[in-house]
Amino acid sequence: MGLDKFEGKDEKKEKKEEKMEEKKELTWDNEADRTILATALNMLGFKQTEKRSDLFVKQISKDEAIFVDFSKNPKGVFYPKKGSKLKVEERVEYKAFRAMQKGQAKANPENPKEITIVDDEGREQVLLIPDYVEGEEVVKVSPQDFFIEWEGRKYYIKPEFIEVIKNRPAPNIKGIIDVVQRANAIRDWKTEILKEPEKILPKQVDDPKDPEHYDEPADIHSKDYLCIAKTTVVRADGKTFTAHGSAHPLSVSGNLRPKVIEMAETRSLARALRFAFNIHAVTAEEIEDVMEEKEG
Repeated sequence: MGLDKFEGKDEKKEKKEEKMEEKKELTWDNEADRTILATALNMLGFKQTEKRSDLFVKQISKDEAIFVDFSKNPKGVFYPKKGSKLKVEERVEYKAFRAMQKGQAKANPENPKEITIVDDEGREQVLLIPDYVEGEEVVKVSPQDFFIEWEGRKYYIKPEFIEVIKNRPAPNIKGIIDVVQRANAIRDWKTEILKEPEKILPKQVDDPKDPEHYDEPADIHSKDYLCIAKTTVVRADGKTFTAHGSAHPLSVSGNLRPKVIEMAETRSLARALRFAFNIHAVTAEEIEDVMEEKEG
């Protein structure tokens, strides 16, 4: 009995130590962690300063920047450029980095700027890391601009689901789905392919560093590459809304060009949800298509 008692204590001690080990975060004072942290910050758009190896900076706009300083705290202290009113704790870069330190984040191999983080309860959230392009006009995005109204209450689309594409802010499909689910305003949806593409561009492998690089076939303008989908959305009150979406390699950018089926489905769902909840702004997934139509 006494031996069993001691074994029980040992087991509890081991479990406690394992739990503590799991919670251990990557820190700058651990020499082995420094390369990992520098790589993670690089992925998020931060650059190591020339004079100090423990200080990183990311330009957010012409007059705004974020610093990460490891001299003040081995976990890294985030702060904005002097005079800036940026709330760094609300930035996607901050959330993504903290999740990376805990081992609760992973990047999409097809789009390194798309980071999936997992909280302590196992819930996933996708963050899109923005880049700053010198000379590009910075678009101020207000979360108050994008919302749905349901049963007399406004539900706002979360800032992390709002993208700026071609100098134009737009909610993405993940944000639309998130907001209608939070409002308990959706009952069901069904998507079907009306026209499958007869031909699909192969995934680019010649130059993986350049997602825009494709050797376009001579018949790229053919409708053989076109895909059309239809989605019917059923709101919680039973009302139904139907919309269509199409995708063609010429209306899909970068490494998504071979995925016309997925894009047609996404666009049809986005439009059906917009119709159902009176969302006037087009989604990020639709913008390429809309711009192509206007330019044509």
